[in-house]
Amino acid sequence: MSTLIFPDIAQDFRTHIQQSELAKALHSLRKLVAACERGDLADTYDEIFTTYTYLLQYTLGGVNDPKRDNIYKELINKTLNLFNIVYDALNTKLSNAKYFADKRTTLRSIIKHNLNLEKIYNDISSEKDSESEQRKQALNLMFAYIQAQEFRENDLDFLEKNVRSKTLKMHEWSQITSALTISLLNRFDENKLHALYVLYDSNRPQIWQRALVGIFLANYLYDRYLQYYPKLKMRLKTLAEDEEAEKNIELIIIQLIKSKETKKISDRLQNEIMPEVSKFRPKIADKLDLDKLLSDKMTADINPDWEEVFEDAPELLNKMEEISKLQLDGSDVFMSAFSQLKNYPFFSQTANWFLPFYKENTEALTALRNGAPDFDAEQFASVMQDSAYICNSDKYSFCMNVALLPEAQRKMISGIFKMETEAMKDISTQDELINKNAKNKHLYTRYIQDLYRFIKLHVWGNENTITDIFESEFDFHNAYIYKKIIKSDQLLRNAAEFYFKKEFYIEAIEAFTQVKITENNARRIFEKIGYAYQQLQQYEQALVNYDRADLYDGNQQWLNTKRGYCYRKLSKFEQALDYYKRAEAEAPENQSIQINTANCLVNLARYEEALQYYFKLDYNEPESTKIMRPLAWCAFVAGKSETAAKYYKKLIAEKPNTYDLINYGHVLATTNMFMKAYEMYAAAVKRSTLDEILDNIREDSEYLKKNGVEPAVIETLCEFLIVQNQ
Repeated sequence: MSTLIFPDIAQDFRTHIQQSELAKALHSLRKLVAACERGDLADTYDEIFTTYTYLLQYTLGGVNDPKRDNIYKELINKTLNLFNIVYDALNTKLSNAKYFADKRTTLRSIIKHNLNLEKIYNDISSEKDSESEQRKQALNLMFAYIQAQEFRENDLDFLEKNVRSKTLKMHEWSQITSALTISLLNRFDENKLHALYVLYDSNRPQIWQRALVGIFLANYLYDRYLQYYPKLKMRLKTLAEDEEAEKNIELIIIQLIKSKETKKISDRLQNEIMPEVSKFRPKIADKLDLDKLLSDKMTADINPDWEEVFEDAPELLNKMEEISKLQLDGSDVFMSAFSQLKNYPFFSQTANWFLPFYKENTEALTALRNGAPDFDAEQFASVMQDSAYICNSDKYSFCMNVALLPEAQRKMISGIFKMETEAMKDISTQDELINKNAKNKHLYTRYIQDLYRFIKLHVWGNENTITDIFESEFDFHNAYIYKKIIKSDQLLRNAAEFYFKKEFYIEAIEAFTQVKITENNARRIFEKIGYAYQQLQQYEQALVNYDRADLYDGNQQWLNTKRGYCYRKLSKFEQALDYYKRAEAEAPENQSIQINTANCLVNLARYEEALQYYFKLDYNEPESTKIMRPLAWCAFVAGKSETAAKYYKKLIAEKPNTYDLINYGHVLATTNMFMKAYEMYAAAVKRSTLDEILDNIREDSEYLKKNGVEPAVIETLCEFLIVQNQ
């Protein structure tokens, strides 16, 4: 639930601005300004309102002002800025959210000590020991200052002058970069977005990559407003001219899209894989002789025969291999494990959620040494720093927790990370260009996972005071930044294919419909759009796209089968049968097609024809109850009581359902075995209710009469059921 103040009025304002209804937007804004009770903001509002009134009057008076459009855009710019200030001031004053409570505390400190960006920066740099508590506290204050305070021109100027200074460490600049991004996820601030461009232009490793993530997210989040900020549009134009920008934005988009499946992966690990691993753990330990595995001479040659180990649980092996591949590909497989390890005091400082892991960090080293004096904390921290597959936040969680593990497990973990790091170093020396792209990919992956954990687990994210970007539609292709920077259509196609593969069908449809259609890709794209609609149970739309796919050459059997399915779901059985017959002509032995064809014939009351299909299917699968059941029913309705009885006896001998008992009772009644028919009906009553069984008998009375059962007998059977079961 949102903890923001006046959310309805704020939403009205945003809607009116997006629809270029400035007068209505100003009307909503006036209510917020009045609630704010600040004379300076009221004066700014009056100035905007008066200027817009004059602009309208001049236009109605026939004054042709060539600057009118620019004045209008500038008015919207000022209106947006005022809204951001007013709405933020209201929430800072009145909201009980932790974000704004923290902000109030920071603002009091700013006023009390007359703080600004330059002064806090100097406090950090004056403390020469980068690991001292005073320096870290000053950096935490910098993070809080950026959340609490508007970025003024002098702040931006100071940042530009000092961004390349080595006075602050890389990890400290990284935290400052993240502070700007988090602040922008709370509210728009033109100068803070400019600050991210400054950090990007610095070209400093790890810093520019984080800045680019923030630039992309802010441009996507505030896409509809940025047209009113000409300086920011120029910044974006300059970014688009960077020959590396397209590739880097692609990497960011791909990683953001992959974050969509994080919850699915976490749920699967927690509910499917880990319970199986827990059951299997003793067997793994015995087969691998784990107690001897972790000797001091452990080398990378240790490679147990996993296929043999998991011979009793091949499905578990397949699942673990799948998760391993997802991890190597950049998917977030550790969220469920590490989400429980964010309660250490280390994470009480918000800035630490975005602290890059570095081996000299005293808090990590202290945690690693705690209770384990013989453990090589420095070596472990060094290996952890180079590990490519765990995000920074989880690395700190790991260090805080590792001291609690038994010595054997600590050694095993250290060995695993060491092997991984050495393998990564071997790969990195093979190709410098690949290495560059791989490094950037790993940086984006880890940083976006850090962001994901913060938004999903930190109190600020839980109270909705910052935008949960991971819950957005991710329609990046509609944003101005995407259109400006991404030249190739391949990224959009890749995104569509990813969504489709991972069963995010709404997103897949949105992306596929934006892909440029060519002779080579048209059929496949329309088929996938159709299938996505089908999975969403929007069968009419599915058929529209299947028809479009049919205009191009391809697999008719698959297409006709899907059309048949959609028509069957729409209860249009004649059309469904037509397409299943077409599919059958191309694959006469396909049992799935035969079953669906027979089912359509049943729905069309063409029981004799349906029987021929079911007999063929029964011949191929004589023990299938799924085939026996409709076969027996069709035989009964077609007047073939002996055949029906044969199959119902088989069903009764297996695991009959309520309808098997009722229908076998019908068959017995057609052969004048009325007491046995009653026994079947009575058995069905025990599984259901008397009224439901009576309703079924009366609904089927038409077929009973057709097969020679007199109406009086049917009524007598019902009466006897009532008498015996009251």
